[in-house]
Amino acid sequence: MEEDLARSPHRLEVNAVELERLKAAIIGRMGKFQDLMHADIPLARQALRKLLVGYIKCTPIIRDGRRDYAIRGETKLGALLPTVSVTLVPRKGLEPPQCCHR
Repeated sequence: MEEDLARSPHRLEVNAVELERLKAAIIGRMGKFQDLMHADIPLARQALRKLLVGYIKCTPIIRDGRRDYAIRGETKLGALLPTVSVTLVPRKGLEPPQCCHR
C-alpha cells in the first residue's frame, strides 16, 4: 500500500517549514490546555466538550507493576489546530474543479 501511495499522482507534498510550524503550534496549544486543566475546571470542561467526540473510556490496567489507566476516546483534531494556513501542493494530475464563470 505504501508503494502504491508513493506512486499516486494525487499525493500531496507538504512544505517542511510550514509542517514544523504547525507541529510547534499544536504542541503549544496542548501545553496551554494542560495549564487550563489545572487552573480553571469549569473552563477546562468546556474545552473538553469542544475537543472530544462523545465519551472517553478509562480502563484500569497494570503497567510496569503499578496501577494505571488506559484512556480511549475520539477527538476533533481541528480543535487543536491554530488558525494558520498550511499550503499543500498537489502533484501533477490533481487539478481544481473548473468554474463555469470563467
